[in-house]
Amino acid sequence: TPNFLANPYASPIDASMLVANNALINELYFWEHLTPPSAAIPGANTINVSMDDLSIYNGTMGIPAANDPGTSTAPNGVISTGQGFGIKAFGSGTVTFTNSMRLTTGNITLRTPEGLEKLLLKVESDQYQARSYTGIGFRNDATPQVDEGMDSNRLATLISLYSHLEDGSEQLGIQTRESFTSGIKIPMGFASQIEEDTSYRISIVDVTGSSLTVSNIYLVDHLTGMITDLTQSDYEFRSDTGNFNGRFTLQFET
Repeated sequence: TPNFLANPYASPIDASMLVANNALINELYFWEHLTPPSAAIPGANTINVSMDDLSIYNGTMGIPAANDPGTSTAPNGVISTGQGFGIKAFGSGTVTFTNSMRLTTGNITLRTPEGLEKLLLKVESDQYQARSYTGIGFRNDATPQVDEGMDSNRLATLISLYSHLEDGSEQLGIQTRESFTSGIKIPMGFASQIEEDTSYRISIVDVTGSSLTVSNIYLVDHLTGMITDLTQSDYEFRSDTGNFNGRFTLQFET
């Protein structure tokens, strides 16, 4: 019988010790949030999750979910604070958690809460005291395409930094992508109505989320060939008036 449990402690616990100390448990199942719940997925309910999104861990090792896109969803043997997981119990009885299972490090495997992975970027010109902002968000119910209520077009401000879809289309002031992975690349564009060659600066205003805050955030300038880690320094560049779609790419590394 499937059962759903969770780590009850305000600390991570050792998954191997949990299995070894509970005769009812042979393995643990983790939902990796790779596919949005949908009525199109077979199951007993009107909205179901994909079985291909489940990773497995037993006392020996973990294996990734079948839908793993290459970001390694294999469980590492640590169950973070409050982290839920499934088991198939061998019979009736009690699952016991003890202090001996608790760990003092490794509390990093929590699944990302919806809406908490956000990046706010700013482009500005000191000479003309002009600036604008663009936002990138990551949610497990978003897609790489335009999603209603999640993606918004940019405004025609004096200067503008904006993002594109993966195919280079759209000019978005706010773009919401699927759940964050370090392999995601986001094409970016820049527009200026200032009719002369001018210096600009791109910087991070704010970043939130358990994954983004520990990631390097790189801006690639395809015109100059420069690659800048925006978590370490701002990027300064020059531009004349016009729309420059696809000049930049935003990419990440955890």
